[in-house]
Amino acid sequence: MERSENKISRRGANLAGADLHEADLQQADLRGANLTGANLSGALLRQARLRGATVAGANLAGADLTDADTFALRYDENTRWPEGFDPVSRCPSRGIAAEEPGHGTQSFTRKVTETFFDDQGRLRQIPMRSDAKKIVVLRRLVREFSLGQRYTEKEVSLILGRFHEDYASLRRMMVDYRFMARARSIYWRTWVESPEAD
Repeated sequence: MERSENKISRRGANLAGADLHEADLQQADLRGANLTGANLSGALLRQARLRGATVAGANLAGADLTDADTFALRYDENTRWPEGFDPVSRCPSRGIAAEEPGHGTQSFTRKVTETFFDDQGRLRQIPMRSDAKKIVVLRRLVREFSLGQRYTEKEVSLILGRFHEDYASLRRMMVDYRFMARARSIYWRTWVESPEAD
């Protein structure tokens, strides 16, 4: 692995099935890396940059993910997490609205909903610049999917297509913002409604 200033860089690397048990990967740049089926049990991943990495079927039990960037991390039901680690709650869909003043309020949600959805409930346009606005829109859309139910890619596209013709972008955003997860073209809802969601 390439190391500079005590930082490991394997950005976009194919590390599928790698045995990285108890490896020191603190501050490692693993953005977009393929860690499918990798053994990362007990690994030190403090402040690691894992954005967009694939950890489907990986073993992260006992790994230290303190302050790691796990945005858009791709995982499946076979991924083993450290005890107490919840990949859904670590998503910006839980944090952005709270971090930006006024963005967690019902009035903000109502304003975004009125701006982006027409009277028939169709999406006028997909918010592109503001993560907080995307999250409000995605919260509205994810309610069309039942917890515990599996959906084919075609079924997800049909449901999202009722709201906007660019269902493929919406489908990707649902996974990237961790409202849904995907494995082998099967999707399922991961986001659980909370009282403060709106």
